[in-house]
Parts: sequence; C-alpha cells; structure tokens
Amino acid sequence: MRIAISGWSLTETHFRPQSLHLLDLFAIWRSTGDELILIHPPDVSVDLPGYVHSLRLRTGRGLWSRLISEGWVVPRQAAEAGAEALFIPEPMSPLVSPVPVVAVLTARDLRPTSFPERIQRAIGRAGLAGAAGLLRSDDLPPCARALPSLRTMPAFVGPGFTPGPAKIDGDHLRGLGLASGYCLAFGGSEDELRILLAAWSWVSGSLGADYPLVIIGGGESSADNVHTLAVAARVEESIRWIERISFESLAPLYRGANAFLHAGPTPTGQELRWALACGVPIASAETPVTVAVVGDAGYLVSPFDTRALGAACLTLIVESDVAEKLKRRGLMRASSYHEPSTWQAWADVFRSILQTGRSRP
Repeated sequence: MRIAISGWSLTETHFRPQSLHLLDLFAIWRSTGDELILIHPPDVSVDLPGYVHSLRLRTGRGLWSRLISEGWVVPRQAAEAGAEALFIPEPMSPLVSPVPVVAVLTARDLRPTSFPERIQRAIGRAGLAGAAGLLRSDDLPPCARALPSLRTMPAFVGPGFTPGPAKIDGDHLRGLGLASGYCLAFGGSEDELRILLAAWSWVSGSLGADYPLVIIGGGESSADNVHTLAVAARVEESIRWIERISFESLAPLYRGANAFLHAGPTPTGQELRWALACGVPIASAETPVTVAVVGDAGYLVSPFDTRALGAACLTLIVESDVAEKLKRRGLMRASSYHEPSTWQAWADVFRSILQTGRSRP
C-alpha cells in the first residue's frame, strides 16, 4: 500500500511530542512493506529514515503558505504520487481531497496565536467531517463528539522506548553534554513553562546543583525566553535547554532521567507514554489526559499548585521506594505499547478504512 503523509508538523522550529510521534509510526510501518511518501516543505527539522520517500514542496514557511499547501497542494501531490491514502497526523483535514484522508484526533488542540492559525484551524476542523477515518488513542478521555469515522486505536510507542539502559545511551548523553542524574521536561507554551519553572524552584534550592532540569524545546519558546523565565524564577543555574535533538537520542535522554516533570496540558499524552515505557517516574499536574494516560503510575497533584508539583518531583528524586513503585506501575501500564497486536492494529488501519469505504453502497 502506498501512503502519503503530510509532513508539515515536522517543520516546527521547536520539537513537539505530537510531531515526533509521527516518527514512532514510521518505525511501525517499516515492517509492513507499505510505501511511505512524506510530502513536506524543504526545511524538515528532523532526520528522515531512509525508507521514507521524500517529496519536497515548493512553498514558503509562513502560515498562509501552510494553509494553501495543506488545503490544496498536499492532497493533489498525494494523488499524483499514486497514494491510496493521505495521512495527516493532526486533527485537521482538507475540505476536498482526491484521495481518502485519515487524520488523528487529539485530546486538546494547541491554542491558535494568530489570525492565520485560527483560519487554518477552522478549515481543518471543518474538513474532518469528510475524512475517511479519524484515529484516536484508546487511553485518552472519551471524545465529546459522535463521529462515525472515528477509530479508537491502542496506545503505543516506538521500539526504542524501553527501560534499558542501552549500551549506546552514554554516547548519546555525552553528545548532549549530560551525565546521568537529572530531571526531564518538554517545553510548551509560555504558561506551561512558567508552571514548570515555578515547580522546579522548589527543587532547585536543595538539589539543583546535582540534578539539573533538562528541558527539550517543545513549544513556542526560544532559549532566550526560557532563560528570561528561569531568571525570574531564580533557577537559571540549574536549567539546561535543548532546542532539538535527534529522535534516536530521545529514548536515551528519557532513560537517563530520575524523573519526568510535566505541567499537565498535552494534546496526545505521548511524552507521558515515553516516560512510562522507559521506566521514568512522572510528576505531573492532574488533568483529564494525565489521569487517563498515567493513572496511578504517576505522582499527580492539583492543577496550578506549583509547590505541590515541585514537592512531587523532589520526592521522586530523594525517595527511591516511591520512585521504584511508580516505575513498576508505569512499566506495567506500558506493557501493551510494544505488543505485536498493538503495532499491527496501526499498520492495518488504513486497509480497514479503505476497504470499509469501498464496501459501502
């Protein structure tokens, strides 16, 4: 089967878990024999696997360029490439497409910050009504809307996300200038970063010199903005900002962490699943998604209580019995992520959707 994939999400300047999740899918599709064609602007910000065919678009980086590309150019290019389906790893779909579209529904949309983004969001959401299939992980809260094309899919992670450690983990960490003994977080919106840094301020004073907080660029902020916020929170000396890393280094980075610190909001929960699968205890604000994905395998605290969030993170560092208990629960919760049936469900879903569409009168 030939599957075209919209690669616009992989052009983000800062890494987002929901974009990197697409690389998890690449690893699963690799074993199916399907032909993958990534249709993308020239400046994709990750290294693509050799088995993924690259089809570059002649377009700019602006939001208006993306709006036109996703709505008209990408579906046309998919048809011209002979694709049997177009996969869009986001909750949006073109209004009209010459090939069937399969999109992913998330638990929370990223907040539009400009007029073009609001237009893009409105058109993309309207197009979902005509999508051949809408996919949503089964460990997310139930979808509020009744959608006939919705398929609930088993949650999964890529094959590299295991408790380990792997033999090459040390090489990856040294390449990032790190040694074991740190806490890990994904960046996000400025509000989310403020929550993370305010929580970390309750850890930094006692342990920050020995256990830095490593933040992976994952949202709107730049290194300068993170530094400004860290100075305001008085934690600048214990913060490490990594704007981007190779996807191959992400699992080693998780495995080297003592705890994963999370502000709560997440569209997909994938950054939490990576932590569970790698055996990293989680300290997070409680939201419907964190409760659904993490359950009793994380130390969850009341939303916006940064002091409690910091105390949870500190507990996971200094109280090994608590950390080990949550690690065991997390690995048990993540045990299905690598099941052959889980991966096969994602590999077969396109055939199922297209076959159902062809069988309709």
